[in-house]
Amino acid sequence: MGHRPSLTWRSIVAGMDILKLGMRRRVGDGVSIKINDDNWIPGFSSPVNFSIEYEIHVDSKVCELIDPNSFRWRRFLIFSIFNDTIANAICDIPLPVNPRPDSWFWSMSSNGHYTVKSGYKVFREMNGFVTADVLNYNSSSYCLDDFGPVLNAVWKNDLPPKYRVFLWRCCRNILPTFEALNHRGMDVEDTCPSCNEDPESCLHALLSCKLIHSLWIASGLPFVQEFDHDMPFISWLAIALTWWSKTDFNFFAIILYKMWERRNNILHDPNFRAATGSSLIESCKRLNDELTVNPVSNVHSDINASAWEPPPRGYFKVNFDGAILEDGSGGLGCIIRDHRGAMLGAVSKRISANIPPDQVEAMAGILGANMALRFGCKKIILEGDSLKVCSYPHATVRDLSNFDSIMNNLFFISHQFDFFDLVWKRRCCNKAAHTLAKSLCPISGLQD
Repeated sequence: MGHRPSLTWRSIVAGMDILKLGMRRRVGDGVSIKINDDNWIPGFSSPVNFSIEYEIHVDSKVCELIDPNSFRWRRFLIFSIFNDTIANAICDIPLPVNPRPDSWFWSMSSNGHYTVKSGYKVFREMNGFVTADVLNYNSSSYCLDDFGPVLNAVWKNDLPPKYRVFLWRCCRNILPTFEALNHRGMDVEDTCPSCNEDPESCLHALLSCKLIHSLWIASGLPFVQEFDHDMPFISWLAIALTWWSKTDFNFFAIILYKMWERRNNILHDPNFRAATGSSLIESCKRLNDELTVNPVSNVHSDINASAWEPPPRGYFKVNFDGAILEDGSGGLGCIIRDHRGAMLGAVSKRISANIPPDQVEAMAGILGANMALRFGCKKIILEGDSLKVCSYPHATVRDLSNFDSIMNNLFFISHQFDFFDLVWKRRCCNKAAHTLAKSLCPISGLQD
């Protein structure tokens, strides 16, 4: 770097290790990727372990593992070189229908592009800033899977989205309280800025701070004054829900949102004049009464439709879904039905581990399109619940990861149909394909 390098150059050099850790090769024609030296196998870093029965030259390229005629992986050769786990991971790497040069992508983001946020996350992990205490802070020694009924109650109420999202953030313990910011390494005290006595946790900021006791007393809600200072918010809410009606829960959520809004205004706006506790509670009551008369769910009933809809006469609907199974492997599921709702065929397939969820979804789309071709369907509607897959034709930023290769292969297949449409639907409209994707036993069948 020379004598007394600038901060910019020192930052660039310091970032080289981060880039080396996160950069991976995307297989195009395989000509420029070394099998043993480059990071190109999902879930594995170089150098990779070869089978003891086979020796390969140190400069061998990935193109040697690809059949030059069919441009498909040479499975027999691959399984003779690598162990089954690595071999399966290689064979699940999508190869472009039309060979193209190899490229690079950033593996720490969903679209292959480098971002400062993702680079900073890698930097913290490399330098030991993310300790076990910080990693476990959001969970606060509890498992969210144990609180499914609480999260369902949050998402299924008829409040506007901002209240539901705020409650979800409280349950996940991801509000930017001073305690949370301190745990994440920021140079701030964790003490509550209102009472200056206790650490400002989520529960403290919204319920147990002594300066807001009068507000909760004025609300008239049961159980709001019963809490343990060390209890996670979601644990407290699980108990509180057994005391409340649906109207009480909605009223609580509105007060909670308004109190956090009030806290931020007092903290960040020196000219803000906080309303009295009684007037805040009264405004929350009026808002709760209005939402009770005009619930949000009635306005969005079309969006929340849960019924699968058949295609027009002469067309076929192919529902597809991908899932990550408990053992880390991927599951693909597809089902084809006609305008009467009669099933023509269904398929379920397992794929190797270490494949990102969006790529698993895209691979399920290809599986469904290929199945439709085998069944002789010429006009299809390909329907799934992955917004990234179904909106990809309209994406403004090109994906640099293997996801782009899979989607390009899907669009290549689509040209073989007389009609092809890619449609997004909610998970509730895609239950059959989702069940197939979650199936532990691969199946394939044609309805007579």
